[in-house]
Amino acid sequence: MRVYFQAARLYAGGVLTTVAPDTVVAQTMAAVAIEALVAAVDADGDYYVTTTDALYANGTKYQLLVSSTVAATAVARTHPFRHVTPTTTDVTPPGPPTLGTPSAGETTITVEVTPPADGDYSVTTVYLIPVLGGTILTGSGASGLVTVSGATPGTLYTVLGLAQDAAGNLSTPSNVGLSTTLPATDIDMPAYLKWMVNDEAEFHEHGPEAFDPSVTADRRFHDLGRGRTWGFVIECHEPVFYGVRGIGGVMTVPRGLPAGQRNDIGT
Repeated sequence: MRVYFQAARLYAGGVLTTVAPDTVVAQTMAAVAIEALVAAVDADGDYYVTTTDALYANGTKYQLLVSSTVAATAVARTHPFRHVTPTTTDVTPPGPPTLGTPSAGETTITVEVTPPADGDYSVTTVYLIPVLGGTILTGSGASGLVTVSGATPGTLYTVLGLAQDAAGNLSTPSNVGLSTTLPATDIDMPAYLKWMVNDEAEFHEHGPEAFDPSVTADRRFHDLGRGRTWGFVIECHEPVFYGVRGIGGVMTVPRGLPAGQRNDIGT
């Protein structure tokens, strides 16, 4: 086990200087000495000691007591560390998977995964990355067809995969593909007519007054009431083209009351 540390740091002549250690002792956190160690310097100029794993309990905190002498003055520093035994020695990543041509639906993209040849290969994660930004989606499978769900209709995605082995090592990315999900299926009524009365702050929800150009049923408004000012708005749920051919209104006074009947042409 190699443990890195920094020796005593002192200001000498106004310059912060790292002083080489005279002695290094491994201790428990209760300051009980375990062994004396010899410091060394690696190619980057960092101090380290190499010690025997068998002397340390996995997950337990220890410390290095580093002592140096500068101008006849003893300087000591402690450097805590925790001993951890590696759970695996496999640090070799698998090769990248190979992805086939993506097939898109409205909210899904399916791609065929060919795994790498590594014997410890485990699974491939397929990523959908929105080209114009948004939520990244994932799906996984060992091989064959992998479907990623939750995509947005009519959206361009980058499709790539990462393989993982049994030790959890990740591969470099697979080949990259592009796929655009299909537009949303046409809805029954692509546009609605909403209205508000007088100074109301919000438009009423669509109801009997929802309209569809293909529908010929009666779309008259009901119970508009007298003495009110009405406002209307067309709410589109997908791109539509429309024009206004004419606007008119008819007010009926109940039988037996003055004023008779009036309409938009004054008869």
